[in-house]
Amino acid sequence: MYLVGDKGYARNIKAKQHLKKTYKTELIYPHRKNQKVKTPEKSKQLLKKRYVIENVFAKLKRFNRICMRQDKLVSTYKGFIFLASIMLFKK
Repeated sequence: MYLVGDKGYARNIKAKQHLKKTYKTELIYPHRKNQKVKTPEKSKQLLKKRYVIENVFAKLKRFNRICMRQDKLVSTYKGFIFLASIMLFKK
């Protein structure tokens, strides 16, 4: 099992060890330019998928109603997320 994160996770060695020991999860993050260890090809494929998901959330947050959470009911909020998704990704 993998957990894909950003460059901020690179320094936290204790968190990496805790994830590996407790949850049997490998932490994948992009390596920094000045590191001697390069990002493996398998990790690059997973990181590409991470950026796609982040971009979807960024597009959804363009709608003020979603960003500010103006709806009182969860069902109304969820419905507007579905509506915004249809509006953004229709072809």
